[in-house]
Amino acid sequence: MMDVVYLAKDGENPELRYSLRTLANVDHGRVWIFGGAPHWVDHDTLTFIQRHQESSPYRSTQRHLRAACLHLEVSDPFTLWNDDFYAMQPVGDVPVMSRGPLGEMAQEFSKVRTPWAQGLREVLDWAGPDAMSFDHHQPLVIHKEPMLEALHIVSSFRHDAAHVRTVYGELAGLQGSIVPDAKMMRRQDPFPEGPWLSSSASTFRGCIEPLLRYLFPTTGKYEQ
Repeated sequence: MMDVVYLAKDGENPELRYSLRTLANVDHGRVWIFGGAPHWVDHDTLTFIQRHQESSPYRSTQRHLRAACLHLEVSDPFTLWNDDFYAMQPVGDVPVMSRGPLGEMAQEFSKVRTPWAQGLREVLDWAGPDAMSFDHHQPLVIHKEPMLEALHIVSSFRHDAAHVRTVYGELAGLQGSIVPDAKMMRRQDPFPEGPWLSSSASTFRGCIEPLLRYLFPTTGKYEQ
């Protein structure tokens, strides 16, 4: 079974608590956290690799990911998780999922000027409009060699927020089902259909955390 790798920030991170609990719905091997971890994680049941956080969260993520790919004990492939990803239903193995063609995403976000949108446009210039986007808010299956190559490529991009998962998907030749993004950005957004859910800063506390607390009320194996 594939290991699970989280690239996490410092702090208490209640999102991570519930993400770890939802791993009961996923077939997986060892669990790893690279970066920061809250005091409540159980170091007997998961492996924490503490790493310095960069001034740019995007650069931190890329460097933590590189460390995970270079770690000999992390499985190849592994599944990459954010701390705000939740498997709401049993899924077995994590499938390969894409967000659709880059050209369509660029049109959808053409008026957005965030670092994320700038990274999207830079990867669009590199890969072309027919390349598939893997910059979604669901876990992604990572093969180490093409991801290390992707990290090397984006290190020369102008924007910190370059979509390294999409560059990786192009290099690895990933083929997967196109699924809607599972991120709930605003409280008025409907809950996504299917087994995947991801929270934002504006939806976690008042909207998603109560649901997670109801569905996953007991302390999980990865918590003290």
